[in-house]
Amino acid sequence: MTRDAKSSLLILSIIIGLTINISGVFQNFERAWADSLVGNLAVGTNALAVEYNPSNQNIYMSYGISEGFVVAVNSETNVPYAAVEVGQRPIAMKYNPSNEDMYVLNRDSGTVSVIDSSNNTVISTIGVGNSPRYLEYNPSNENIYVANEGTNSVTVIDSKTNTIIGTIDVGAPARILKFNPGNENLYVANGDAIDHPVNSVVKVIDSKTNTIIDTIENASSLPTDIEYNPSNENMYVANRGTNSITVIDSKTNTIIDTINLNNPPSALQYNAANNDLYVAVENENSLGANGFVAVIDVDTNDVKAVRSVGILPGELEYNPSNNNIYVANFQSNDVYALDKFNNITSLIQVDIKPIAVEYNPSNNNIYVANFGEPTSSKFTLSIISTNTLTHQDEKTQKVIDSVVDPKPANESSIPIVTSKDDTKLTTGNNLSNEKQVCDVQEPSGNQTNKIITPSSIPEKKKFVC
Repeated sequence: MTRDAKSSLLILSIIIGLTINISGVFQNFERAWADSLVGNLAVGTNALAVEYNPSNQNIYMSYGISEGFVVAVNSETNVPYAAVEVGQRPIAMKYNPSNEDMYVLNRDSGTVSVIDSSNNTVISTIGVGNSPRYLEYNPSNENIYVANEGTNSVTVIDSKTNTIIGTIDVGAPARILKFNPGNENLYVANGDAIDHPVNSVVKVIDSKTNTIIDTIENASSLPTDIEYNPSNENMYVANRGTNSITVIDSKTNTIIDTINLNNPPSALQYNAANNDLYVAVENENSLGANGFVAVIDVDTNDVKAVRSVGILPGELEYNPSNNNIYVANFQSNDVYALDKFNNITSLIQVDIKPIAVEYNPSNNNIYVANFGEPTSSKFTLSIISTNTLTHQDEKTQKVIDSVVDPKPANESSIPIVTSKDDTKLTTGNNLSNEKQVCDVQEPSGNQTNKIITPSSIPEKKKFVC
């Protein structure tokens, strides 16, 4: 039997008949570190992306469709302290360490908004191609690269001047791109369901010249993600169209393997602790059935383990503080945690439709952006503490008590923004009905962005309550 056949049978057995008893795979220690939900922070509607800013150690969340905003959340207090209006449908963000600015990709506007994170104002708006889908930072030249799905191109932005210095025609809808630090090239996965339903290509861009130096045929089909593996410098392309992972040797830019999954992969994440590649896979065989995570041994490209998770797993995040992989499940509204031994150690219920996940190294928390329902009046940011020490009964293994260390903001102190217009902000919290209405002070000068700042942070006061 071939390796692909073995891998396929392993995955198929999970889909058809295997039911995992989650409680049975939790670590049975008297004291154990676990994950717990600190609380849900509500601000607006339709969360889309979340990004950590190491320059101020805060979390940035984008939200909104016809009107887009980015809100900054203080990591120490888990309180939002600023919100900035950007373009329509801000689907992605990328922090730039060379200038400490936040770059926001506005899909429906066809623009990139640049936010100065020292004062949280938009300092530049850059027009790119139609329907931009993805953006990436290149540390070798400090440029920002934007994949434009609607115009079959990649836009190159010089972050020193925030001007466009190049537009690269890639010949097909550019869906995903990834920087490879091993050769300093950019890998662009192309293709869509209409023009390229089965086989499309991966373009390799030399970031020194911003020109295409290689075209890898049959490397992508409805690509959903690309991941770089620093242990072997390979690139992995998740293909929804062919239910597979393409393995590219970046030293030669040739395909060296294809891993069959039987179901569509949605996300990839490399785990440095065990040198494995994690693949979030949807389950198309049964409507509403749980998806799973396939664990790939990168030395052999075999599927070494499969774990059942929630419905429609869409995002993966690695936490280097505990070496866990976090899986956000869009339809079952939960997050699973897998340890480096591939045990499911936590199942955390979050809010409606988790769409993005981000690790915060300043407090070791996991932040989950929840898209919400189309008719919802709010979106939420779920905050998961990974520093919860549980005390269990040795015989029953029931949790007697638990303590979070270091202690995050208490759930009752996390504000909920319940309504906002041009002049008022009403806040409350999870556990009480206390509310306060604050008048918004408009920023001085010609700045048109509304800065929304709770009065509880003195140095950033923009409200009068």
